[in-house]
Amino acid sequence: MAAPDDDPLPDAALDPIVDTREPIEIWRHREPIYELYVRHFSERGDFEGVRAKLPELKALGIGILWLLPIHEIGSVAYIDAPHGNPYAVKSYETLNPEYGTDDEFRALIRDAHALGISVIVDWVPNHTAWDNHLIVEHPEWYVRDAGQIQPVGAEFGWIAQLDWSNHELRAYMTAVMTDWIRRFDFDGFRIDFAHHMPVDYFVELRAALEQVKPMFLLAEAAEPRFHDAFDMVYDWSVYPVLGDVAHARPITAIDDALLYQQLIPYADRPDALVMRMTYNHDDNGKFTLAERYRGGIRAFAVLELLLPGKPLVFDGQEAGMRVFDGTAVRDSINLGHDPAVKIDWADPDGFRPFYTKLLQLHRASPALHQPGMADFRKLDVHSDAAYAFVRRHGEEAVIVVANLSEDAISVTLDPQPNVGAIDGLYVELFSEQATALAAGSSLAIEPWGYRVFVK
Repeated sequence: MAAPDDDPLPDAALDPIVDTREPIEIWRHREPIYELYVRHFSERGDFEGVRAKLPELKALGIGILWLLPIHEIGSVAYIDAPHGNPYAVKSYETLNPEYGTDDEFRALIRDAHALGISVIVDWVPNHTAWDNHLIVEHPEWYVRDAGQIQPVGAEFGWIAQLDWSNHELRAYMTAVMTDWIRRFDFDGFRIDFAHHMPVDYFVELRAALEQVKPMFLLAEAAEPRFHDAFDMVYDWSVYPVLGDVAHARPITAIDDALLYQQLIPYADRPDALVMRMTYNHDDNGKFTLAERYRGGIRAFAVLELLLPGKPLVFDGQEAGMRVFDGTAVRDSINLGHDPAVKIDWADPDGFRPFYTKLLQLHRASPALHQPGMADFRKLDVHSDAAYAFVRRHGEEAVIVVANLSEDAISVTLDPQPNVGAIDGLYVELFSEQATALAAGSSLAIEPWGYRVFVK
């Protein structure tokens, strides 16, 4: 099951005034992001457990830590879930006491900054638990029908819908969020259910937050208009296609998603980030990685981590997404908010070194730091089973070739005029072998295999 050595670092282990991070203008583009549930990430299941494992995240190549909701959770009496749900917020003002104290959370932020890791917090402003104090104190802040406060649709009867046309609610939420930044000094928010809320509010919110410090904001949304206020939105176009390609959908579907849902819509937003992934907390438990990607778990991860955008690693994915459910270790099961459920860190299939190589490359290579698609060039390889591209910055280049099929293939690199010359001496990331590449170079690639050439 989970590793037993999550004893927290002593308070003196890291100087509280040290912050080794680059300015936000740099880490915003460069740093990969990691999301986790405090309950499941460590044996302790609290802030101190996360704090003790920060050096492991740093070694993995993580530069942004996204903590899934850490507020006090609403009563289980209102939800069909025996351990509650962190997306049902009982109080915006208070931390979940199961996770620790205010000072322990501050220590987590301090130590993350000392290691060069920024921290964002998952915030749930669209709705509340039914026992949130606002229900009694400000019922007028909620959507009502015939005087009755309404849930967030039939599917989400366990949460109450706030009314974002109410300006007093907007002022309250902005004040609370600004206060959290002042109290704890973390670096931004992921906004849950942002796609259900008005963008103009988030423009106001960002302006207020940045009176305190520069912010990194992630929206649970995919439309370009959210970049009026947010640094990054979800990739809800390429991500769902990847698993379909593993099950014989034509590879051209990846190009269609990139072109029509990202390249063209984002043409006038070159600094906008999209979050790349092969898994996330919303899909946790809906499928196993092996079910979704068949033998191509690593091949599709190579694409996700190296396509334009910011790569996401989900809670335990770097150890194969194996979970101890209280009695046995199982693959990719729903974490389900049960405190007894823990990530299994044994990593029998060696995913950690695989992810470490890719994430550290992402951090190190300026060729991978441009947020938009301007540096991305599709590379022809004359195979219906392979996906290949090149990314560049000055003299640096990264060439990716992935076999997205269960058959061995041979490909020939055939860069078209818009790609430019690829000739040069590269180092293949995983084999660490020097390789000369040029137009006409041939590669033999095993089933679900991949090559990442770095110059």
